[in-house]
Amino acid sequence: MNATLTDQEFDLFKDLIYQQVGIRLDAPKKTLLVSRLGKRLRELGLPSFQAYFDCVSGKGGEEELTKLLDLISTNKTDFFREPVHFDFLRDVILPQVASTRTLKIWSSASSSGEEPYTIAMT
Repeated sequence: MNATLTDQEFDLFKDLIYQQVGIRLDAPKKTLLVSRLGKRLRELGLPSFQAYFDCVSGKGGEEELTKLLDLISTNKTDFFREPVHFDFLRDVILPQVASTRTLKIWSSASSSGEEPYTIAMT
């Protein structure tokens, strides 16, 4: 199975994902969607992305919809998850900013809080 995701199918998934969880998928994310959902299509033996869309959006598709949302979102949270980012914060940003003004940091959609705690520890 080597399914192709049409622009119309991408729009269906894009709208469904936005309606369900507020994640916006722009056109450059089409490749990401194909790579992450293609394996799922093969696992389920589905012939097309349209068939998968029908599966997740139809009656009784709630469990599969949850799997779809897990596939397209980042579900990893760790302390110091991306060390180079925290090195940059510690070595470049903090020395420039901290001595002259208050630094406010916003961490959006942190799963269980490791990222903001890591920022505070940096």
